[in-house]
Amino acid sequence: MPVQLKLIFEDDSTEIIYRTAIVWKEGNDLFEITFESEKKLKEVILGSDSIPDASAENNLIVIH
Repeated sequence: MPVQLKLIFEDDSTEIIYRTAIVWKEGNDLFEITFESEKKLKEVILGSDSIPDASAENNLIVIH
C-alpha cells in the first residue's frame, strides 16, 4: 500500500507527503521520511480516505 502523510503546522498550513508502495518492496516494515521546514509541526495524519488501512493499531509516527 502507498503511504500518505498530511503534515499540519502551527500556522495551520499543510503539506502532503506521498510515497508509493515501493517503500515496502524489500519486506520493510519501517521507513523514514525527512523533510525540511522552518515551520513548527503541530500534527501528522497518516493515511487518507483513498488508501485503506486494515490495521491502524500498527501505525507509528515518530517526530524528531
